[in-house]
Amino acid sequence: MNDYVILDGYRYAAPFMQFEPRRRKPARVRYTLGGTLDVTYGPAVPLLWQGKLKVPVQPTDSDVYGDIDQFRITAVTKTALAYTDHLGDVYSVHLLGEFHELPKLPVIDSTTNVYYIPVTIVRASGP
Repeated sequence: MNDYVILDGYRYAAPFMQFEPRRRKPARVRYTLGGTLDVTYGPAVPLLWQGKLKVPVQPTDSDVYGDIDQFRITAVTKTALAYTDHLGDVYSVHLLGEFHELPKLPVIDSTTNVYYIPVTIVRASGP
């Protein structure tokens, strides 16, 4: 098992204990005008991964690991991405939501700084 994931061709450290696959059953729950509960389920159960990526300002091995600038480009400008999980399985995915960057050091542009970024990744298609 790897201690990293590959997103858009770049490795990012992702401690497995904080990075887990999930399945979410799509449903819409609402109350009707008569006060009864109406629940509708979708046909697919998407596979998601949630956790934190450890993204350096300047990687020690720049040929292998992505940096914070590359992650920002990937997160903001790309749609469907190639994703390799901890086990080496490859998926086509989308990044969801906001990207809250939590720097480890107070000097955010220090070359030794790293960011911890919570992410939600969802598989683009499949059962």
